[in-house]
Amino acid sequence: MTTPQSPAQPASALPLPAEPSADPSPTAITVNIAIVLGLIVVVIVSALAFHVAQGLQRPPEVGDCVHMSLSPGDFEAEAKECSEGGPDLYRVAKVVEGTLDPKECADVGRTTLAREWGNTQAVLCMSLVE
Repeated sequence: MTTPQSPAQPASALPLPAEPSADPSPTAITVNIAIVLGLIVVVIVSALAFHVAQGLQRPPEVGDCVHMSLSPGDFEAEAKECSEGGPDLYRVAKVVEGTLDPKECADVGRTTLAREWGNTQAVLCMSLVE
């Protein structure tokens, strides 16, 4: 009878990796806390910026003035004081919220601006300030 032989062990077995330290260094803990706090701050600031940009904007009201400028590839409409005067300054005569249809100003017969302010769609019926 023959006795079974055990499989041959390789001559150069690789060493096992060292066990990780059970106690992380205070520096590693501080760095991890700083990273987590930094991410939390970024998320909060981003959420606030989005809220301000989307939720707090409102269309101008009747009597407010709007300066409109149109340059190639760029259109701007911004609220201005009516007393500032100047070219392209319009006074809002009528505001119709919930639509972007410029026909809403047909009865007023004036310059029309249809756009969104935050989450609000509105059509402004305006007249040139002279």
